[in-house]
Amino acid sequence: MNDISNKWIKGKYIYHIENIETTGANPEILFWLALPVNHKGQKIKIESIYPQATDIINEPVNDNEVAFWRYNNFTNSKKCTFEYNFEILAEDVEHSIDLDKIESYITTSELFKRYTLSEKWIEITPEILQKAKEIIGNESNPYLNAKSIFYWIISNMKYELPDLEHRGVKISFKNLKGDCVEFSYLFIALCRAIGIPSRAVTCNWPNQSGHVWAEIFIPPYGWLPVDTSMAQDFNETKLNFTKSKSNDKEYLFGNLYPNRIIVFLGSNVVINSINENVSRTFHAMQPGGMFSFPNSIEFKNISENVVHTGFYLFGDEINNEYYIQTRIDKELASFYFRTGDFSKAEKGLLAKIKDNPKDSISLLDLGQVYMKIDKINDAIDSFEKCILGNSGSLQDIMSVWAHNLLGKCHQISNDFEKAKKYFNIVIDTKIDFQGSLEFAKSSLDEMI
Repeated sequence: MNDISNKWIKGKYIYHIENIETTGANPEILFWLALPVNHKGQKIKIESIYPQATDIINEPVNDNEVAFWRYNNFTNSKKCTFEYNFEILAEDVEHSIDLDKIESYITTSELFKRYTLSEKWIEITPEILQKAKEIIGNESNPYLNAKSIFYWIISNMKYELPDLEHRGVKISFKNLKGDCVEFSYLFIALCRAIGIPSRAVTCNWPNQSGHVWAEIFIPPYGWLPVDTSMAQDFNETKLNFTKSKSNDKEYLFGNLYPNRIIVFLGSNVVINSINENVSRTFHAMQPGGMFSFPNSIEFKNISENVVHTGFYLFGDEINNEYYIQTRIDKELASFYFRTGDFSKAEKGLLAKIKDNPKDSISLLDLGQVYMKIDKINDAIDSFEKCILGNSGSLQDIMSVWAHNLLGKCHQISNDFEKAKKYFNIVIDTKIDFQGSLEFAKSSLDEMI
């Protein structure tokens, strides 16, 4: 992964779309793309945006800036690309807090009222209020109270990627499981419950994948970063790619590593283009398109077989056309698989795996491509490699589905004993992601 920390560096973000087939009159693409923000520990200079955005929306509550396009120029091509060039200085964020200098909140201020709200996915339930009070006891200092909540989160939550329907603090508090979003949202809800203004921060790593942490507002120090999920298991690998000065858990309460791009502040943010009379509410943007919730790209009278993806480039990569096209082919490979173009999918996935033989996400997709084209032995090989691969926090989920699909391959080959073994492994994990447990159970029922 690129190291963009503690130096000015040129970057480019590309969002590329292919397979554009119009299906009716007045086809268009509505696309929202969050621009990286000037924030504590980050300075940004936007140099160019192409094509010219229909509107640049300055969202006033959280100070987000979003480019919006209403695009309909499909005359000569089945492809289009949205991009911006920028310079970034991403720096360490460090604070030294004097407890005696912490000031009282102005509870009538707009900041206090906005960031102590109960809202979708960050609901302040009676149970959460009770737990917050239990955690802090008789302490009244908001900084110390937030630190107590920080330690409660990292001591009690288990990292596990949830399905969309299992998101939100009502569920994560009950199950004490979730990903970086759920860790951060539960921390925010507990803080808000006792009157500590808190919000979410969304970033991208330089390789495109993303992360969420929280911020608490402590006057007069302002917003302080709090990364609960990273702190829970801040190992050498994470230390190296974040370029953090310390892997001490407590360091991530009030301090932050530099190797990241902050793209969006807050949750349930209204992005309103007054010029175009178009308004949407986004839970988060990372930074846009399919990497937002809900998706910040809408296709009108365009075929469902359209494929699209986005990624960052830095330094010499920006002007390397061969590298950019190769990167596009790789990033679109999994999406071509989902549209049934197995030749393009196989080519791109093999290229990604050549770069990273332990890329279990690509190995899982490649195995499914091989299943579709009846190369069962090749599929088995891919799934077995997927189980031994490394996709960081996603590895358990990749492994569960690789076991499920290995079971299906052996079921197709009439090796029912091996098939049962793999399905039972899935059931024993108790990991249920996108129906993995039901898939295993129903597959076993088919062999009775």
